[in-house]
Amino acid sequence: MNPAIATRPSPSIHGHSSRELTLDRAMGLLRHLVIDVHGTTSPGDEPCSVSSDSRVTGPGTIFVAVSREVEKSRAYALEAAKRGATAVIVDKEVASGLKPRLGKGTLLVIVDDAGEACGILASAFHCHPSRTLDVIGITGTNGKTTITYLLEAIYRAAGRKAGVIGTINKRIGPVCLPSRLTTPGAQELQQSLAWMVEQGADSAIVEVSSHALDQNRVAGTRFKAAVFTNLSRDHLDYHHDMESYFSAKSILFTRLAPSLSVVNLDDPFGKRIWEMVKGDKVSYGLGAGCHVSPARMDLSLAGIQAEVSTPVGTIRIDSRLCGLHNLYNIMAAIGTAIATGIGLESIAKGIHSLKAVPGRLEPIDGGRGIRVFIDYAHTPDALEKTLTTLRDIGSRAITCVIGCGGDRDHGKRPLMAQAAARLADKVIFTSDNPRTEKPAEIIEEMLKGIYSDDYEPRPGVVIKAMAHRRDAIAAAVQGALPGECVLIAGKGHEDYQ
Repeated sequence: MNPAIATRPSPSIHGHSSRELTLDRAMGLLRHLVIDVHGTTSPGDEPCSVSSDSRVTGPGTIFVAVSREVEKSRAYALEAAKRGATAVIVDKEVASGLKPRLGKGTLLVIVDDAGEACGILASAFHCHPSRTLDVIGITGTNGKTTITYLLEAIYRAAGRKAGVIGTINKRIGPVCLPSRLTTPGAQELQQSLAWMVEQGADSAIVEVSSHALDQNRVAGTRFKAAVFTNLSRDHLDYHHDMESYFSAKSILFTRLAPSLSVVNLDDPFGKRIWEMVKGDKVSYGLGAGCHVSPARMDLSLAGIQAEVSTPVGTIRIDSRLCGLHNLYNIMAAIGTAIATGIGLESIAKGIHSLKAVPGRLEPIDGGRGIRVFIDYAHTPDALEKTLTTLRDIGSRAITCVIGCGGDRDHGKRPLMAQAAARLADKVIFTSDNPRTEKPAEIIEEMLKGIYSDDYEPRPGVVIKAMAHRRDAIAAAVQGALPGECVLIAGKGHEDYQ
C-alpha cells in the first residue's frame, strides 16, 4: 500500500463509528456513482467498516482503491480481496482485467469516482460529523493557514469551540496532532471531524488544498462556509496549467455548494469565483465596493492597526501580524466570522489575541539588533509579497535565504529566484526539500532566472549559493548588520529537511 494514501487510524483520535453502515446501505449511498457490480456476494445488513488501506482490510471491510495510479489500485484491490474484503470499489479504468482475478466472496463495485465514493462512505461510517459541525473550508494558494489561526482565535473569544485541520497540525483546544497533508485523506478527515464532535466542538476550520479537491478527499463533507484567498503559480507539477489549478479550487464553491462563500475580489480568480457562486456570498478587498474593506490602515513592523468597514458596522483592528497580505487574511476572517454569527467585539478581541502564526512571517530574535523572520513563502507570489512587506514597513537591507523543493514544479524555480533578487539586497540560494534531486542542480535552475536576458535584478544585489541550508542561514545572520533584516523563506513551520 502506498503510504501516501494509507489511512491507518491515529491512536490519539477516537472517532466514533456507525454500526449502521452495511453493504446494503453503502450501495444505496453510492447508487448515483455505480456503473456495474460483479461477484457472488450480495448486499446485506451485516455491519461494515471502510478502508482505503489494503493492509488493514478483512471480512466486513469495504475497500476503496483511491490511488490515481491504475496498476497500484489494481494491486491494492487484489490484496484487499485476498484478505477477505466484503467488497472492493474501484474506478472503471481499474476494473479492466480485475474481475476474473478477485475470486469468489468479494463483491466488485465499479464506480465513476472512487475518491468520491470513499468520502461518502467514510462520512457515513463516522455518523456524518459535518452535519453536526459548522465546517469552514479555506482554499487558495496563500493565506489558508493564517486564516485558520485567526478564525480559531475569534471563535475562542466568542465562547465557541473550534477544531482546526491544516498544514501545520490538527488540533482542538490543548490537544494537537501532527499533519501529514494539508487536507488529509477522506477517512482521516471524517475521523478527525468525528473526534472533534466527541470533544464538544461546534465548528471545524479546514484548509482545503487543490489536490484534495481534485481527488475528492472532501466528498461527503457539508460546508457551512468556504473562503477563497487568491490564486498564483503553485503545484503545476500536478495540475500542469493555471486553468486546471483554478478548476480544482473552484470545486469547493460549485460542486460542494457551501451555504456561504467569502471571496477576495481583488484577485482576478476571485472575481471569477464570485460570478460562479450560488447562494449567500461576502466579498473582501481594498475596494470600497467590497462588503469588508479597510477605511484606514497603518502597517508597520509592530503589526496592523486598521478600521475595517463591514455590513454590520466598522471594526477597529489591532493585530501583531505584519503586512498587507495579512490585512487581507484578517478581512477574510472578519467576513467569515460575521457571516457565521460572531459579533464585532469578539472578532476584534480574537484578532488581537493572536500573537503569531508558526512559520508565517514569524519573528525570531537574531540578536545584535537584527530582525529575523521565518516564512513559509514557497511560491513566487508569496515570496514577492513577503519581501515587499518587509521593505514597505521600513526594513533596512534585506537578506533572503531561499530554495525550491525537489521533485516539484521546475517552472517556478527561476521565478522564485527573480522575486528574491528583485526585492532583496542579498540572496543566498540554498536547499529546501531536495527529495530525489541534487541540491546543486535545483539551485542552478533557480539561477537561470536571474541571468536570463529579459530580467534585471535589484541594482547592487549580492548573490550567493550555499547548498547546505544550515550554512546558508548562519551566513545570512552573521553577515547582517544592526537594523537589517533576514528572511528565511520556504519551509516556514517545517522542522525537517
